[in-house]
Amino acid sequence: MKVSDQRHERQSQGHASLLADKVPERIGPYRILEQLGEGGMGMVYLAQQEQPFRRRVALKIIKLGMDTREVIARFESERQALALMNHPHIARVFDAGTTEQGRPYFVMEHVAGISITKYCDQHRLSIQERLQLFTQVCQAIHHAHQKSIIHRDIKASNVLVAVEEGKPVPKVIDFGVAKATNQRLTDKTLYTQLGSSIGTPEYMSPEQAESSGLDVDKTTDIYSLGVLLYELLVGVFPFNLLMTRFDVMLRTIRDKEPPKLTIRLSSLGEKASEIAERRHTDIRSLSRKLRGELDWITQKAMEKDRTRRYQAASELAADIGRYLKNEPVLADPPSVVYQLRKFLVRHRTALAPVAWGGVVAALVVLLVGLNVGGVRERLFGSLTTPQITSLAVLPLENLSGDPEQEYFADGITEELIATLAKIGALKVISPTSVMRYRGSDKPLPEIARELGAEAVIKGSVIRVNGRVRIAAQLIHASTSRHLWAGNYERDQRDAVTLQGEVALAIAREIEVVVTPEEVVRLAAERPVDPAAYEVYLRGRYFWNQRTPEGVRKGIAYFQQAVQKDPDYAPAHVGLADSYLVLGSEGFLPFDEATRVSKTAALKALELDDSLAEAHASLGWIKTMEWDWLGAEREFERAIELNPNYAFAHHWYSRYLQTIGRHEKAIAEATRAQELDPFSFAITGYLGASYYHARRYDQALEVYRKLLQMNPNFWVPHYALALAYEQKGMYEEAIAALQQALTLARAASSPDCKIVCQLGHTYATAGRRDEARKILEELKRKAARGQVWSYGMAALYAGLGDREQALQWLERALDEEMYEMHLVGLIRVDPLLDPLRSDPRFQDLLRRMNFPEEVPR
Repeated sequence: MKVSDQRHERQSQGHASLLADKVPERIGPYRILEQLGEGGMGMVYLAQQEQPFRRRVALKIIKLGMDTREVIARFESERQALALMNHPHIARVFDAGTTEQGRPYFVMEHVAGISITKYCDQHRLSIQERLQLFTQVCQAIHHAHQKSIIHRDIKASNVLVAVEEGKPVPKVIDFGVAKATNQRLTDKTLYTQLGSSIGTPEYMSPEQAESSGLDVDKTTDIYSLGVLLYELLVGVFPFNLLMTRFDVMLRTIRDKEPPKLTIRLSSLGEKASEIAERRHTDIRSLSRKLRGELDWITQKAMEKDRTRRYQAASELAADIGRYLKNEPVLADPPSVVYQLRKFLVRHRTALAPVAWGGVVAALVVLLVGLNVGGVRERLFGSLTTPQITSLAVLPLENLSGDPEQEYFADGITEELIATLAKIGALKVISPTSVMRYRGSDKPLPEIARELGAEAVIKGSVIRVNGRVRIAAQLIHASTSRHLWAGNYERDQRDAVTLQGEVALAIAREIEVVVTPEEVVRLAAERPVDPAAYEVYLRGRYFWNQRTPEGVRKGIAYFQQAVQKDPDYAPAHVGLADSYLVLGSEGFLPFDEATRVSKTAALKALELDDSLAEAHASLGWIKTMEWDWLGAEREFERAIELNPNYAFAHHWYSRYLQTIGRHEKAIAEATRAQELDPFSFAITGYLGASYYHARRYDQALEVYRKLLQMNPNFWVPHYALALAYEQKGMYEEAIAALQQALTLARAASSPDCKIVCQLGHTYATAGRRDEARKILEELKRKAARGQVWSYGMAALYAGLGDREQALQWLERALDEEMYEMHLVGLIRVDPLLDPLRSDPRFQDLLRRMNFPEEVPR
């Protein structure tokens, strides 16, 4: 039985069993905390052992009404099998007993983990990392074999991975159907029920399937380990595999079937026949990256003739170790070509001298020229498809011939980017940055370098008679080499499905890991009303201009989309984002804009909870409302759903700055900037994350890049001045602020923020007369309601007037609603450091719902 702390697995159990076996308060000396799982014969509880150790354990007990002789024997066999073993990667047994009602139980280590396949997918582990975990599993099984115990049910769900001291630790569990090979143990401990099916069909060896699990030895477990290795490497089972992982995904979209990575046979007999007679699909046919040694290793582990398999789990682990160290593996008779390649890899440093280089070069040229043993493919096979982990979708060309249709091509481009962005193993550059290359004649390598992408997608889109046709090609940027091309066409109602189909085709070609959860999101069927989709794309086109006028036009189109199709969730997200921008920038009353934005975001999530953009917008709204924990939940959910949504990382970083988690804030801001390198706002807040972490040199470095992006805008000059002041570079700070003031007034922009900061800089530079002169000017403006309360508080703090500073902070909390995100920075703003020791300042933080301790 799988022992896990995953609540959703427990919720799937039937109500009848829960009624029959209610969660008890205590079993023996153990206090029961909750139910962990339920199997055919037993229940597993999370329990607290209070004496002599205060530790949490897993307690397994036979279910009510199941305490027959056979069940008790099997139950006892599992306990004794576990008790015989002592290995760091096998769940340990601590205790055993019997209740007053005569029901036996035993107590074992609580493994708070998830299955090894799920862990590897969720954490997007590399092939090397997966192999390292797998070798630890092999070591555990080898230990069991040394104790004369055959597991007989090795599978992914019986290998849980928990995190201990920051490192993943696999644990083998469930020895309930184990078999002893030592006669002394067989008679006294392990139990096998004749006539029953032992094991799990997908992982069974031929002899195990044909004999119902009785005619087995340790090589049977090795076969199952081979299946598990196969599954870890390619994500599917070896048999009944009619197509690759990505073909399955594409079929899911095309035929509207739920995702299936294997097709189960109707009976164990059919499965046994297939395992015995058919050859499994080699992993080299599923992934070019897995050709060679890993293919040989899995084949040897899964040989149908048990005498040709690895004869010990330790041998399998050792061969994987050789692969990881670039040493020849034992799974295939070593050819001269293979040995040469391994020799070159291991000794490339020692072979650097010219003399050796000439010999080696001559050998390689000869072998490659003659293609001895297929050396061209085997020696340079890894070069056939470059590894791609980052991608930019350049603006699709509008083939309609109508410039008025440009919005449609841009909209499809943005939607395709958003679809690809759901694949967490792939870095996908945001639309804001790629759209600047529309019509660009720059060479592709230069574009890719500027965007930080290894490959680009170029293509076109056309809409004819209600049909949408996308032509796309994948190009390796540094070499301009075309890797793939495809044409896709759908009815406009299926535009979302079309984008998912293109995205998965691209993922298939570059062999990027796509988790089952991502498959479901990519393959989700969401028919779109063509008229609603039309105006929605127009709305996105104007919203992306990021100007007040553009955002207002976008709102008008989003409202039309909602009218045409009230259930079209993305249109509600468009409204939420638009009002959030207008409110945050002071173009609408903050409370009104926030209220409308929140209503729209909640409506979008009611219609489709998988929309990352809606979760991110709601998270930012909750930040404005000082609901810090609620905000973090929304940001984390948004990033889980769309790891490449730059604004989710951006807003999350600003939230993290606000509550003082600086290292995490910098990491999220850096990720946002990588995804959207030409976004002015995102780059600016990367600098702010360094500034609030008191890392002023790095802040200056980013702010100087910001100045290069827009030297005629006042904001970069203002930002530079903040960092200059904190470094004691007062003359540079004052000069930057004076330049910011000149630019702001030339553009008729509000200048109160700049003036307040100029006064603060004068004060900290010791030029107090000039600071007080500015203060008097600001007081006159204050009488007319034309000042920034937060800036006034900072200015008074710089002058050492704590009373006035605190009064202006109180006023800021009441009045400066559109600057709420800046007011929220009072916990970390260096300008307010003189106030931090005052109890009134600490009380103000508590009223803003800040946690007393910064969460880590």
